[in-house]
Amino acid sequence: MNVKPHLDKMVVPCWRSLEPMGELKTHSFSEIWTGEKANRLREQFLNGEKPKGCKRCWSVEENEDSKSISLRNRYNKKYSHFLPEVIESLQDDKPLPLKSAEIRFSSVCNFRCLHCHPSNSTLWNKLWQTNAEVQRLVYADADHLPKKIVSEEQINEFISLYAESMEEFWVCGGEPLIEPLHYYFLDQFPERAAKKIDLIVCTNFSKLSIPNYDLAHLWSKFKSVDVRIGIDGDEKTYEYFRYGGNFSTLKNNILEARSWGIDSIKISAVCTVNILNISRLRQINRFSKEMDVKFHYTFLNGHPNYLDVRNLPPQWKQQYDAEIGEILKDDSLADGARDSLKNVVTFMHSRQDDPQQIIKLNEYVRVMDKASKYDFKSYFSELEGLIDFNFPNVVQP
Repeated sequence: MNVKPHLDKMVVPCWRSLEPMGELKTHSFSEIWTGEKANRLREQFLNGEKPKGCKRCWSVEENEDSKSISLRNRYNKKYSHFLPEVIESLQDDKPLPLKSAEIRFSSVCNFRCLHCHPSNSTLWNKLWQTNAEVQRLVYADADHLPKKIVSEEQINEFISLYAESMEEFWVCGGEPLIEPLHYYFLDQFPERAAKKIDLIVCTNFSKLSIPNYDLAHLWSKFKSVDVRIGIDGDEKTYEYFRYGGNFSTLKNNILEARSWGIDSIKISAVCTVNILNISRLRQINRFSKEMDVKFHYTFLNGHPNYLDVRNLPPQWKQQYDAEIGEILKDDSLADGARDSLKNVVTFMHSRQDDPQQIIKLNEYVRVMDKASKYDFKSYFSELEGLIDFNFPNVVQP
């Protein structure tokens, strides 16, 4: 179960799906989880059908080389131990236990990352609402832009229904560590149930507290806490790609969280590899070693399409093949990082490039530089030839 931050508080089967099982503005969690749409979706999968809402995964699976790395197939492998209980429940018409869920409590966010969207960040939304050039490039439905996703009452309902059956819970945003409802959820969650739940927190890690709550104490209630920090750039490019961020603050917060001395809290990072930051993977890997942070590399499959690495021209793909190949030669590279980097390469080659998307990317860079008062070529000089450096400078970094 995944609660989306837009389209009327939509509940979907996973974060990449756009086929709703229901909407929290009109239905309860229980009604959605046991409803007709959710049951129909389960039947489709069990019958080998292809639901339309899963088209992002189907597109990856069209290529035999990349079939195994689709999110659907990776989740099937990860959660295969749940399947016998699911089938038994469906066959015997029993209530289906919820094992894993992701809730975005709101879209409140203090960053405006280049691969994000107005519906997922209030800072992005603010720019979109006031900038006609951005509106032209980035589609968003003005009637469904960020708002609070769930209420305290709905959180209480969710906990009462599913706390005992769950084994894994994902918290995303917006930015959950600045959202009071996230802290309310952790505070209300029964400690006995929390002790058997793996908590995964997707965060920019720019803040570690809000008034009246102790994050270290709240996290210590859970069986484990996997803090997954979005780090999509090296020291030079991080603040360009993740507008609103500060690289020094990021490093200091990692050190502070480690000083808590809570063994169940593990700090890791996720790098969403795209056309811009693929040129910085060596530097990002170096930062991983310096800070002793395990990285997982994923790929952008969807919005915005012009950042999708599959759109790179052949000569650029060849160049990054060689650069990633050098990283993979490092014997100290963790298995998770190694496997996920190989997946990025597989994905990059899973279809031909699209020159029209590179044209759109150039326009996107120009518009966002103007909005952010940045100068792209001062951050990514190595991308000259892919990105046209002839548009006027705005401000030197």
